[in-house]
Amino acid sequence: MKKSLPEHIAIMRFKWHANMIDVVNAANQLHLLSDDKAERFNRNHVMIMVTDIIPRIDKRYLREMSDKIRKERGEL
Repeated sequence: MKKSLPEHIAIMRFKWHANMIDVVNAANQLHLLSDDKAERFNRNHVMIMVTDIIPRIDKRYLREMSDKIRKERGEL
């Protein structure tokens, strides 16, 4: 099944927010951000992902992304 344009955009947004969580964590480890600010920024990114982006993505593609991550980690 082919993905629709809104679904492609939702997946790109998901990846962007996930990468921003890594950026915030790196900035926190380098002491560029305080723990409180890093936690607040990451909470914002996670809440956007959970409440806005994930409901827009078909369950099959979410499972594919999850399986791909698990495979890369060696969990499958």
